[in-house]
Amino acid sequence: MKKRWLIGIGAVVLIGAVVSLALPATIYVPLGYMRHEAFYEGKPASYWARGFQRDGFYGRWSPPGDVGKELRAAGPAAVPVLLEMLDHPSAQVRWEALITLGLIEPPVEIPVSRLSDVLEKETDGASFEMVAKLLVQKSKPATVDALCRVLRHQQDANARLWAMVKLAKLGSAAEPAIPALTETLHDPADILRYQAASLLWRFKQPAGPLVAAVSEALETSKDRAGYGLQVLGQMGREAKPALPVLVKMLESDEDQREAVVRVLGSIGPDAAPAIPELITLLADSNDRLRRTIAGALARMGPAAKQAIPALRGLLGGREALMGTSVLLFAMQPPCGLVLIPLIGVTNKTSDSNTPATARAIREAIKKIDMAGADRAGTR
Repeated sequence: MKKRWLIGIGAVVLIGAVVSLALPATIYVPLGYMRHEAFYEGKPASYWARGFQRDGFYGRWSPPGDVGKELRAAGPAAVPVLLEMLDHPSAQVRWEALITLGLIEPPVEIPVSRLSDVLEKETDGASFEMVAKLLVQKSKPATVDALCRVLRHQQDANARLWAMVKLAKLGSAAEPAIPALTETLHDPADILRYQAASLLWRFKQPAGPLVAAVSEALETSKDRAGYGLQVLGQMGREAKPALPVLVKMLESDEDQREAVVRVLGSIGPDAAPAIPELITLLADSNDRLRRTIAGALARMGPAAKQAIPALRGLLGGREALMGTSVLLFAMQPPCGLVLIPLIGVTNKTSDSNTPATARAIREAIKKIDMAGADRAGTR
């Protein structure tokens, strides 16, 4: 008797497996009811999601035809399953569901609360952008609130960054996000601290905490340092408390040296403590760096008088001598034979000051000290 009972159970299981393989929807329907899923055409959301993935039960089946087209044609009747798919683990399914919802005619009215919840959890860039766009069209305050929740609760650093990009585009409407942005000044990701500081500065928040947050990030990590320097450059003179960090970067961070010099120029006369290091760097062979330094010194005005001798020295000397020699030799026949090797010698020995650099140096001398400009013959 017991043997017959076991055989009966085995037969039922076998028949169930065969039916499941032949008619996979029979598996999804009971599972859908158990999970309280939305249904369309007698099939749950998970069934249609598999269709979007082109990956059915056991990886060998999918609904026939274009699933998106079928659900679009269904109109409002398919909306519940599409809305449920917005929480699907697959980014592909979420994206397909959003696209399908956007193409249904007449347009689907998605509740603001639903869009807000989806935005708070979204970690796919394309889907985040689309949900945020739909939410902005319905309610800017609700969008700001949802983006603040992303900043505070979302674990994905990219999603937090996308939230700040969206807040920046909202302009003054995003000012209610100031508390959440202030918290983000202490985010583990440097780029998020820089972005938060930039937005808070735009919202006219006090510079002190912003400069402190950016300076700390620059001092502890080189990750995305260029963004932090851009933020300090936007603050101009208010970035003066960052001078110790900036001078240290001048000495040690060759990759960011030019950007640091530009920030010092934006700070202006208050950046005078960095002038000795800038004078040292004028001896660098990088012509573009020297031009940038000259521009920064010009913005410092009379505070940069100690740099005038070094600046005047760059206007004469070897460059002028080599240029004059080449010109004189070129005037003597046979000029072609002499000129070609001389050009090679010049390229190897000259500091390669370009006319643009020379103009920048002359302009710097004028702005620092007009009398110095007279002595240098630059007026």
